[in-house]
Amino acid sequence: MWGVAVGCGPGSVTANSRYREGSFARVGIYEADIAALIQAYRPGLDRVLEELSDYLWESDLQEVRDIISEAQERIERYQKRNDLD
Repeated sequence: MWGVAVGCGPGSVTANSRYREGSFARVGIYEADIAALIQAYRPGLDRVLEELSDYLWESDLQEVRDIISEAQERIERYQKRNDLD
């Protein structure tokens, strides 16, 4: 599930490398996919990050942490808005 969003290994492209390439449209899609997966499945993110740490450079792993944090903030804002309705 998560390997698709932040693919690793030969021939794959991480979300962070999309930043390096300047492919902003694709970055937005990846970030939206990550947010949707977090919201829908509520995975144990510590376990996900631990697994990814074997495959990503620390700088890329930090970028993934930042993306996850931002996604969680967006989910919380969305849920608060819906709770008000």
